[in-house]
Amino acid sequence: MAEPIPLNAWRGKLQIGQKGEKKTLFNLMQYMRNLPGLGTQIRHNELTGQVEWHGEPLTDADYVDIQTMIEHAGFAPSKTDIPAAVNRTALFNKYHPVRDYLDCLRWDGTKRLDRFLHILFGAPDTPYERAVGAKWMIGAVARIYQPGCKMDTMLVLEGPQGLKKSTALRLLFGASYFTEMVNELRDHKRFVEQITGKWVVEFAELSALRKADVELVKAIITMQVDKTRPSYGRNTVEYARQCVLAASVNPKAGQGYLTDSTGNRRFWPVACTAIDLDRLERKRDQLWAEAVTRFREGEQWWLTDDESRLAEREQLSRMQGDIWEDTIANAVFPHLTYTSAQILYDILKMAPERQDQRAKDRVAAIMADLGWTQAWAKERQNDGTRKSMRVWRIAE
Repeated sequence: MAEPIPLNAWRGKLQIGQKGEKKTLFNLMQYMRNLPGLGTQIRHNELTGQVEWHGEPLTDADYVDIQTMIEHAGFAPSKTDIPAAVNRTALFNKYHPVRDYLDCLRWDGTKRLDRFLHILFGAPDTPYERAVGAKWMIGAVARIYQPGCKMDTMLVLEGPQGLKKSTALRLLFGASYFTEMVNELRDHKRFVEQITGKWVVEFAELSALRKADVELVKAIITMQVDKTRPSYGRNTVEYARQCVLAASVNPKAGQGYLTDSTGNRRFWPVACTAIDLDRLERKRDQLWAEAVTRFREGEQWWLTDDESRLAEREQLSRMQGDIWEDTIANAVFPHLTYTSAQILYDILKMAPERQDQRAKDRVAAIMADLGWTQAWAKERQNDGTRKSMRVWRIAE
């Protein structure tokens, strides 16, 4: 016959004084870890960074209830010790919901990841779509196992309204771990609060953002650690980024939505024509299982040089046209040279006080797109002298 398990054996470890149980933090921890309803019910969620009780974030009222339970069990703790004991107990029981989900998956060995954008989202079946689809998924896995790892790219799902691009992302990552970013770009504290506990963040309708906001999105994409001071907190806290970013866009025919050729490498645009939500739901676990396997085998989640060149062609095809381009193209002659100031003043008729660095950069981007290069040269001045200056000449 098996010996009965002494359920209250932990009480034998309590520190005892002349007047009974000592009012020590050690004794409080014994009650906290062993009383039914406490113990393993108090957990630290590594994705959200929150302490939970019975699966819900801990509230101020919960601290009162926890103290009442301990007092009812015969121990009178110091009220000031309760939060510290709760937090320490939670760390004994820390968990990560997404990591736990990924750890439980078993891949059946059938390769699906390379073509999932084609099969499930109706994207073209090309080396580019195969590369960005698989690497974005592997990168999402990497962010869970290596929070804060470099993942400075955003998948952009193109397609008409009603295609259910957002629904597909919510289904792929899980509704609890999906959020849509709305008007929080300029308040980083609120942005961090919104993405905390999420696995994917969608920027809806990327083409509708102002150019200044698009520039801010580029900066956000590159962040690996978010720094902010929590509400009612005294110190700045660093949150290693655990989410990946996506965007949806409904591009107008013949019009681009990317604005800066130097920063567009951060966007991986994919043209979607039909999304199979039912099949996506059935294959979701195997997609993630394959991504986990390939991550653990050391597969990289960034593009190779050859793949980057494929991506560059896709990005350039989504570039917005510049209204200055036609004016400049019709006014410059291949056998002549031009300075940026000449183009701004003589061709675009811009007053000198408006010729700032941004205007010069805009001219430089247009001239480069038209096939001109900039180099130092000695140019003859009106008084017959020669002066060194940077000029544009047609590339040979």
